[in-house]
Parts: sequence; C-alpha cells; structure tokens
Amino acid sequence: MKLTPKELDKLMLHYAGELA
Repeated sequence: MKLTPKELDKLMLHYAGELA
C-alpha cells in the first residue's frame, strides 16, 4: 500500500484527532 505524502498527512490528522 503506497501513500503519497498528502494522503499520509490526512491519515495522521485523522488519527491525531481520534487519539486527542
């Protein structure tokens, strides 16, 4: 599974929001 930096950014924001 390959993710572009932009997709990775979106994922990180999503998970950060869930963990916060």
